[in-house]
Amino acid sequence: MLRIKRPKKHYSYNEIYNFIRLHESSMSREIKLKDYYSNHNDIVHKQRKGDGKANVKASHPFANKLTSTFVGYFSGNNPLRIDYEDDAIKEQIDDFMKYNDVEKLITKLTIDACIYGESVAMTFIDKKGMVRVAPVETNEIIVLVGNDILEEPHHVIRHWKAEDNSEHEVHYVEIYDEFTVSKFYIEVENERGEIKVRETGTPTVIEHLFQDVPFAFFKLADDGLGLYERCIPLIDCYDLAVSTTMDSLIDLTDSILLVAGCELDEEVMQQVRELRILNSSETGVNVEYVNNQIPSQEEIKDRLRRDIFSLCGIVDIDSEEWGNATSGTSLRLRLTSMEYKASVTSSYFVEGVRRLFELWGNIAQLTGKLNVDELVSNISIQMVRNTIGNEQETVANAIQLSSVLSKETIINLLKDFVPSVDVELERLAKEKEENALFMQDYGHDDFENESEDDKDDKSEEDVDKDDNST
Repeated sequence: MLRIKRPKKHYSYNEIYNFIRLHESSMSREIKLKDYYSNHNDIVHKQRKGDGKANVKASHPFANKLTSTFVGYFSGNNPLRIDYEDDAIKEQIDDFMKYNDVEKLITKLTIDACIYGESVAMTFIDKKGMVRVAPVETNEIIVLVGNDILEEPHHVIRHWKAEDNSEHEVHYVEIYDEFTVSKFYIEVENERGEIKVRETGTPTVIEHLFQDVPFAFFKLADDGLGLYERCIPLIDCYDLAVSTTMDSLIDLTDSILLVAGCELDEEVMQQVRELRILNSSETGVNVEYVNNQIPSQEEIKDRLRRDIFSLCGIVDIDSEEWGNATSGTSLRLRLTSMEYKASVTSSYFVEGVRRLFELWGNIAQLTGKLNVDELVSNISIQMVRNTIGNEQETVANAIQLSSVLSKETIINLLKDFVPSVDVELERLAKEKEENALFMQDYGHDDFENESEDDKDDKSEEDVDKDDNST
């Protein structure tokens, strides 16, 4: 994503195209980060040392592993918890979240943020007239922000390329401002190695009704860097260490053939390479294998692996050290570095989610009684971690505190076991009411009958006592 500071004004299509060309010239970073996530590391471009030499290209998917671990922790299971005081508006919010499958949306946005450092979501009105939210490829977006201290976006340019049925490359462009979206395309063709514009579509201007640029932006951290971007040199070192070791094993086969006392021609040398056998009838010729002592690189690789996870702030769950963690406290301590990183990311994601609700509210207030300012200021947004803990210890602590804390607080402590605090409180209230009705309908009559029987028994006992006294 390219972010450019420009004044808020109307931009011509030539100026827009210049922004696009500037973005295309700076895409090398985004392409490299995506390649590493797809395990196409720089080691795949390693050159051969010479003819007949091994050229192992051991590319390790560290970027994918780091991203998957953080995404699983940050947005693995019910990552978003929304609360609002007004039940009617809360119901509308829940419908909006279900319609847009917010869990899947947050997961995709987190993956993109880990890769590029930033991710983008676009809002639009679908064919059913409902507000939809969809993630957009980060490398398709150009954001024009103001020169003021807030740097709020006033234009967003989305552009992407595709081939038509004639195998001509079509460059689609969409320009969004506060009220409209302009769409056009640029069709190009390649003639003798030169790309020339073949046709430019007539711009179509459509009103989008959101009263603001219909995009929300999410960041991994303030610097805008990807999760593993700083550790790419360490990943390259690990790839090189493994590849070099495998090259040595293949080239030398653990030993070198020493031929002394004669000179081998090229034909015999080729037979030795292919058949790995040398047969000589001449006297005075000594043929033997000299063992090659290859130094072990396991310590180097272990050190590189630890540094990659440590400097990225991600816990290596595959490490053997995790087997010693049994209590909830020890598990939380091992997750400390990743929790710190997730806490920073949460603040930016909460800001992005609030922006989505603001855009949704701009449409909802056109047809209903909804105040967008009140919605944005009063809505409660919380990012929930997919934590690893000792469930038995958590339940025991909640039981111990149940005598001094309210039910709502206790249920908050058990948030991993309940879908919603409000829903659980409603269930408890309903069960209490049902139990009261049960006692009223059945227990009260039985109690009255039992009381009358007791009175009869007591009367009979009194009569017996009187007879005995007489």
